[in-house]
Amino acid sequence: MGTGIERIDRIGRTVFGGRKVAMQIAEYSRINQAFAHDLARELEAAASAAEAAMRELKHDPNVKVRNVGWRAWWVARHLREGRELCSGISAEMVKFNLQFRREFLENTGEQRQTSTSNYRGRVSL
Repeated sequence: MGTGIERIDRIGRTVFGGRKVAMQIAEYSRINQAFAHDLARELEAAASAAEAAMRELKHDPNVKVRNVGWRAWWVARHLREGRELCSGISAEMVKFNLQFRREFLENTGEQRQTSTSNYRGRVSL
């Protein structure tokens, strides 16, 4: 797994070239999809935690003058929008890989390996 920075660096170090471009693109898509899934999970947890923490402060006399409920809703909404964007990134990575295979892999003659034990024939979103 690693930290987010390590994973982003790994994504950035991906090189597309040579005879195994299809495998490199599949790996790039897989890494991006996993990162987007994890980030979406983190944003959802942060949204719930922020909302709970702000609601807990609702009855604190020091912050009573501020509308804590509205702020909790605002923060949670933005975190959930970020989660939706991450889910979209994950879906776009699957589309990117499939589009590459459709348009370029057919012309190169390279075939996708389907005989390995790891091949499942599907991609989960």
